[in-house]
Formats: sequence, C-alpha cells, structure tokens
Amino acid sequence: MSIFYKNKFFPQNFILLSDDEESLDDQIEQICSEAFRISPDSFNGECLYFKFIFRYCLPYEQNRFHELKRFQETARSNIRFKDEYRGYIVIDITEWKGHLTEELFSDITLPFLSDMSDIWKYIFISPGNKLTEDEIEVLLRYFKVKRLDKASFAECDLYKCFFEDLREKHDIHFLTQTENLFRRFIPQNAIKTKRTVIAIENDLKSFFGTHITVRPEMMAKYFKNPDGFCFDLISEKDMEKIQRISKEEITL
Repeated sequence: MSIFYKNKFFPQNFILLSDDEESLDDQIEQICSEAFRISPDSFNGECLYFKFIFRYCLPYEQNRFHELKRFQETARSNIRFKDEYRGYIVIDITEWKGHLTEELFSDITLPFLSDMSDIWKYIFISPGNKLTEDEIEVLLRYFKVKRLDKASFAECDLYKCFFEDLREKHDIHFLTQTENLFRRFIPQNAIKTKRTVIAIENDLKSFFGTHITVRPEMMAKYFKNPDGFCFDLISEKDMEKIQRISKEEITL
C-alpha cells in the first residue's frame, strides 16, 4: 500500500505522529523516496529533503523573529543548477509546542509556508512531544495534511513500488516467482533510499538489459554474481542457500 493516493503525488504534506527519532528518520526517507519515484520533476536540490528547526520566539520579541529569513537561506543553500529549491522540508515545530496559535506562527509563518507550497512540500514533526487535536487543526487551516503513525508505514510495500519502477522505467518484468525470490533474499531496508534503489535498478539493467522478463533462475544467477550490487546485500547464510537452489526449487 502506497503512502500516496493511487500512486499519485497526493497528498503532499504530512504530520508524523511518531515520537521515536529513529523511526521518524526512516519514515521521512520513505516518504521522500516514494515521492521522488512518483514525481521526480517535483524535486530540485542536493538531496530530497532537508530538516529545519523553527526556533520559538516570544510574542513581545517580534523584532527578534528571524526564522523565515533563516528558513529561506537554508533552502537556497540546498539548490543546484542555480534554480529554486524544490522538494521536501522537514519542519521540526517542537519548540512551538503549546504556542501554535500565537501570531508569529499561525498568522505569519504558516501563511508564508502556504504561499510557497507550490514548490516546497512539508513534513511536520514534533519528536517527543505529541501534538494535540487543536494543534493539528492549526496546521489544517493552511494545508491538506495527512497524518501518519508508525502503523501507516508498516502497510507500505517497498518491494511492490520497486517492481513497478522496474517495469515502468526500464521495461524489466519479474515473474511472480522472481519477485518472491527477490523478497526472500534482498532486505527491504536496501530499497528504502533513492541512492540504493537507483544503484540496484542500474545494476539489474546492466546485467539483464531492458525489454525483458526475468525468470527466477535468471535472478538466482544474478544473485551469485560477485560483481553485482546485490551480492553484498545478501548474507553469507542466504548465499549458501542460493548456491544450492535448483531450477525445480525456484519454480515452486
């Protein structure tokens, strides 16, 4: 199941409800990688996203509020080809917990972010500080935001997205048995990031070519290739199993 609706780049903005920082990093990477797969033209930057912590400012110290200027400068530092930054910005609003309705945030910061939402997409986080329904409602005034908890990501099938990518981009088709073999020996963590997905896709294309249907015995041969990218992703124990696999066992 995709994070996005019917494999389209919608919705584009999210609130992550997890308070585990390690889980948050995995979830952010997953959202951005899947978004890039669906809509690569929506990205233009040195990376798919960058993080920004909005520092809290007291209401009576508005003259010291420079967060939007600092925000824009950070975005400019992540561009490439002298163009505007496009992609995700992970906004940590922890310091504003309990203050989201204050003017500097609700009437100044959020309208600015909303105005820029054609090119910037947002993932709001507040690690260690769960947002209340009223606080989430403040964000919903300006954005169509999808809430995601840890269970939402457990439903996502990265393998399915990877197989779809191979078909659509490279015309490489896996039989069901081939897909099962890939799932069995290549850990899902290996296809979480844009870098490794592109590396595996290019390696498969180099090994098999394009406009091809990959049978399971062909995949087993690829796995055994010590020069292949996936070779080092397979544990020694699993490689011993692959070495013993016969054509009859693969097609079961």
